[in-house]
Amino acid sequence: MGSYVQYSVFRRDTRNASGKAKYDVSDILSRLGFAPMYTPSDKRALRIVQQWASIKRLPEDSLMAVQYPANLDYFYRMLSKKQVESFAVIHDLESLRGGISLEEEVKTLGAFPAVISHNDKMTAILRDGGYKGKIVELGLFDYLAEDEQVTSDREPNTIAFAGNLTKASFLQELGSIPEIKFNVYGQPTDAVENMPPNVSYKGSFPSEEIAQNIAGAWGLIWDGDSLETCANQFGGYLKYNCPHKTSMYLVAERPVITWSGAAIAEIVNQRGLGVTVDSLTELPKAIGNVSAADYQTMLDNVRVMKQELVRGEHLTTAVNKTLELLGEKKDRRR
Repeated sequence: MGSYVQYSVFRRDTRNASGKAKYDVSDILSRLGFAPMYTPSDKRALRIVQQWASIKRLPEDSLMAVQYPANLDYFYRMLSKKQVESFAVIHDLESLRGGISLEEEVKTLGAFPAVISHNDKMTAILRDGGYKGKIVELGLFDYLAEDEQVTSDREPNTIAFAGNLTKASFLQELGSIPEIKFNVYGQPTDAVENMPPNVSYKGSFPSEEIAQNIAGAWGLIWDGDSLETCANQFGGYLKYNCPHKTSMYLVAERPVITWSGAAIAEIVNQRGLGVTVDSLTELPKAIGNVSAADYQTMLDNVRVMKQELVRGEHLTTAVNKTLELLGEKKDRRR
């Protein structure tokens, strides 16, 4: 019987969530018996050669796990021609962010007999685009971490926001909600010098450290250029994805606040992990309606979810379900 293999991920120092998400997926796959296809060189040209040679040598009876998007389309096509059993763990759909057409993306993903999508909203998009394979839904991304101490600073009317500050232009409008303070984390931009007085820039931390440094009572998941709704292509993407920062806030033991139209709103409400709002202008009322007892209940729920995330339970469950759908046997693992 062939072995379980994962398409190798090149690791570099990172201060953004995308790196950690891919590394955590790789580590969880390793725990599940998926050996790396090769050891990536630190030189890109050599990595391209490594991928080509590794796919050429890949036994036909292997089962390959691939993170998407992380590789050149050429290599996805090479894999499909090898006719190895495979599945993809989707991090992002570029077609939902305006990068390529949905038709192009589904054609690429069609090389995989199965994919792991974020949620039922993303699954519906894939089906609408014509994807015919098997789909398993992840829910929230895991966030592997030691059970380190998090900050105790939970000032009631203070909200943390971490992320790509260049696509979060709504931050400049937060001065119209003076009752709420915001702690902002991320790579600095020119905009951080001109934030409203109720917004404090707290710096940038490596993805392995950010969860231990979040201060405030809540973590905010919002994007775009408007306080009224999650607008433009950045905000609209929240209708379909499960942002990795959600997991980071939960591991930081912060209940979350998100847009009611976001795909993760359903998980937040079902598991009692925070509150949802139609508009950020609702924040003073929404937070004011949360009693100390209610907040403690949310915090307890967050801590339960944290243990699931730091142990990698969500992807482990999704991968095992994917293997069952593909008809794989447990004894195939090395």
